[in-house]
Amino acid sequence: MKGAHLNPPEAVQVMKDVKAVKALAMHWGTFEALTDESLDQPPKDLKAALRADGISEQSFRVIKHGET
Repeated sequence: MKGAHLNPPEAVQVMKDVKAVKALAMHWGTFEALTDESLDQPPKDLKAALRADGISEQSFRVIKHGET
């Protein structure tokens, strides 16, 4: 699924590349069989990637499972 999805550091880079003010993380942790990481790891990695690039966590919203 790599061709259609981004990991957290890539998502932060795209946000910077397109000069987005806000971004939304969705359907993370959905398919356990498709990853070696724990299902709650992507938001943690996103938080670290945002911090590394000096971007506010409030700029990149992580929706919860079932949230719209």
